[in-house]
Amino acid sequence: MSASRSIQPAPRADKRRAREDAKSLAACDQLIKASLNRIRVTCGKPSCRCARNPRFRHKSLSFTYKLKGHSMCLHVPENMEQAARQAAADYARLKKLVQQLSDANMKKFRRDIQAMKTKSRKSRAFRLGGSAMA
Repeated sequence: MSASRSIQPAPRADKRRAREDAKSLAACDQLIKASLNRIRVTCGKPSCRCARNPRFRHKSLSFTYKLKGHSMCLHVPENMEQAARQAAADYARLKKLVQQLSDANMKKFRRDIQAMKTKSRKSRAFRLGGSAMA
């Protein structure tokens, strides 16, 4: 058995699904690793009722993300809410697909190793049995 043994390809259905997933991800405009949060803030105007009563704080949308180990927030304007939600959802989908692909590849890799061990044991048993008879 050579050291450069090739790993067996995945079944056709898995390959087809992987191609379809790759095509749909390629169509994504943006991928953003961040959490989208709805928060309530005071606007800063002393005469606004949000300054006097926390129940009347203004609704705002923000991305929360990590930058060099620090949590950061980025305000998302109302007119960009849908694009922000789509970007965050696309990233979550990508992360899920990568995990599924990794799990499938690990399962296949473990099967290949097991098959190689089984084949090696059978070969060794054959050689030992054959040399004892000679």
